[in-house]
Amino acid sequence: MAAEANDPRLDALPPRALPLLYIGTAHASLALALASVAWWPRAVTGFFYHSWMVALVHLVTLGWITLSILGALYIVGPMALRMPIPARRGDYAAYALLVIGLVGMVAHFWIGEFGGMAWSAGTAACGILYVMVRVMAALGRSTAPREVKLHIRLAAVNLLGAATAGVLLACDKVYHFLPGYILSNVFAHAHLAAVGWATMMVVGVGYRMLPMVLPAAPPQGRSVAVSAILLEAGIVLLFVGLITGARWTPIGGRLIVAGLLSFFCHVVVMAR
Repeated sequence: MAAEANDPRLDALPPRALPLLYIGTAHASLALALASVAWWPRAVTGFFYHSWMVALVHLVTLGWITLSILGALYIVGPMALRMPIPARRGDYAAYALLVIGLVGMVAHFWIGEFGGMAWSAGTAACGILYVMVRVMAALGRSTAPREVKLHIRLAAVNLLGAATAGVLLACDKVYHFLPGYILSNVFAHAHLAAVGWATMMVVGVGYRMLPMVLPAAPPQGRSVAVSAILLEAGIVLLFVGLITGARWTPIGGRLIVAGLLSFFCHVVVMAR
């Protein structure tokens, strides 16, 4: 038993319980968001930027999308990216921080108590920081192509940036210190999370998972990195442009579209 417990090959297998916790919580978050809308339709009516709507949005974006991706990383990492991430006590603690932060954020948004919401956002950000540090360390041992790992690294950096921006926006609700128009700052945070984190991660993992599912030969070479470079350049321009109100902000959107088109071109080649 002791020799089996110390077998390094076991670290290359996906953990059993932790991905189920993440994905189960993600589905529960989506179910709660849908049930809340059905029970209280007023939460999604009127002008979109109010506390009820923001609570439901975070149930979907942080609760469903982000937790689903984090849970899937513990499975996809060892299988598709050759990136073992064995579950440790710290990983379960990070999951607990994320769930506590999510529950606190949604609850405090719902009742309009922004001080508690700011502390909850910081709690969730600590859990995200731990998981992303684990992912970045595991990428160093991965045998996946460098172009694919570039997508994952940029997605991790963007998630940390989105989490930091979210904490700052939460604190600004209490102390009012951020410059600029509040909705522009919110849009910048939302695009960094949606495009820089979720979309970048899906594209990067897609380069490895789609060839396994189709099946097809995985794309190789520098052309794979084009989507990462275009997406990252686009989200940086869009993020900064939204905050500063720059006229060149639409260029960021066009670069993002170009990055997605680059990925879809590879998908078409794989499908053929």
